[in-house]
This record gives sequence, structure tokens and C-alpha cells, in this order.
Amino acid sequence: MEDVLVEEVVSKCYNGYDKIFAHHSESLKCTMRFAIFFPPKPCERPIPAIYFLSDMTHDFQMAAKELDAQRICAQYGIAIVFPDTSPRETSIDHLSKPPAVGNGASFYVDATDEDWSLHYKMFTYITEELPSLLETHLELSPKKSVMGLGMGGHGAMLCALKLQRKYESVSAYAPFCNPSVSTIAQEAFTAYFGDERSSWHQWDALHLVQSYVGPELPILIDQGSKDIYFRENQLQPHALVRAGATNDSISVILRVQEGYDHSYNFVKTFLDDHITFHANTLNPSVNNNEDDDTNSGL
Repeated sequence: MEDVLVEEVVSKCYNGYDKIFAHHSESLKCTMRFAIFFPPKPCERPIPAIYFLSDMTHDFQMAAKELDAQRICAQYGIAIVFPDTSPRETSIDHLSKPPAVGNGASFYVDATDEDWSLHYKMFTYITEELPSLLETHLELSPKKSVMGLGMGGHGAMLCALKLQRKYESVSAYAPFCNPSVSTIAQEAFTAYFGDERSSWHQWDALHLVQSYVGPELPILIDQGSKDIYFRENQLQPHALVRAGATNDSISVILRVQEGYDHSYNFVKTFLDDHITFHANTLNPSVNNNEDDDTNSGL
């Protein structure tokens, strides 16, 4: 790997390997880290992968440790990648900002405001730089899917909606579906793009659903009924469903799960459904042969 990627941690897990790598990011102008799980018996080589985008204030390790996604990915022979949620240790860390802006709160966009645009090119990092590194140095396939929680759920939808045909499938837990009208997301969008709200639409999933022209795209969303952000109308999943109904190429599959909140317990409860949803597109042969070794558990 010629030190392009520096392996910092390796741990055997479900007969595969959990690893943490560090690297210099050209798009973010800082050192970035990510976690990745390699399955014991890849369904094919290069290895297809799911990218899991985490929520505000989280980092690349929290979901990797909390979710136990490795268990299911090992069965399907699929890798899973956990990128960080923002640039770290940059020249703008000192800026005064609300909690929904800056470290851990990139919203996975490419900022245009002069204070943020040097480092905050997270969309470019997530969709171009990081996959290119992994496909070149870690034998990952260009065949990939994307999912996420909260801010990361919105980021996952951005990836699939803005880059048609680049992702095999997309799913989200409690995503910000219409950040332009969310008081939390508005803080970030104002910082990253300025006050002109029409410029926000290209980074707003609801507006992208309305303008989407591409292959048929199902979007699986699970939403907890007791999620405080949902109850305060920050997330707007039903608005996304209505927008999807106006576009024949989009189908929003919204499942409101009674009694669940915005935690990783909620995510874990329905994780098998989401990983299987992605496996059906990344490696459909696994589900078609239940006796295959890669689907027999470990």
C-alpha cells in the first residue's frame, strides 16, 4: 500500500477482520481515519461493500463497535466501511459554531462558504476519494451500496440521488429528509452554503427526489415513532414519501417502527433487514442458495 493507507488496528471478527486505517485526504486537507470489516469468505473479488454513514457528533468507530454489522456482512461475504463524519484537526476547528456545524456534523456535503470550503468537501471524499483508495489498495469492488443514520441517512440518500448508477442500493434510519426546513440542519446549511436557500436544494434529499432522472431507485427508510427529532418535525419522512409519489423512478419504502427512538438499539433491531436489502443487489446469489457456505453463519 506504500503507506497511502496506514493500518493502525487489526482484530479478528467472525473469522474475518476488523481494521482501522489512517490516510491523508487530498479533498479534506487533513488526516482521516475509517473502520472496515473484511468478510472471511468474500462473495466475489473484488469485494462488494456497504458504506455506513454515521450521525451527527459520532465518529467512524461508534457504529463499527455498536451495531455488530460484521456478523451479517460475514454471512453475505460483503465488506462494510465506516467513514468518519467530518474532517478532523483542521485549521478551522477554532471557529465559533453551533453544535450541528463543524466537527462530527458535515452533513456529507461539499461546502461553498469560504470559511468551510477548504476542508469541508465531504461529499467528494465519501463518493470519490475514499472509494478510489479502497478499490485501488484494499481490493474493494466498485459495486457498492450506502446506508446511514440521521445525518448519515441523509448523506446516503445524497449519494444515491446525485450519482445515479454509482450505488446499487440505498437505505436510511431516521434521516433528515428535507433539511432545508429543519431548524437543526438549517444551522449547518447556513454555515456551509450561506443564506441563499435556493442553493441548498442541490443538497436536500426531498428536492433531489423531485428532480431525479435515473434508473428506478427504491429507498428503504426505518423511522422510530419515539424519535425526538421525528416528533419535533425535524426529519420529515412523510414529506419525502409524498415527493417520491410524484416521480415514477422513485419508491420510498417508509416503515415507522412503534416505540423506537434514535439510538443504535433502534438501528440494530432492523439491521438484518437493511443488510439483506443491500445484499440482494450486491450479491443476489447468496439469497438464492441458502446452503452456500457464505450464507450459513459462522
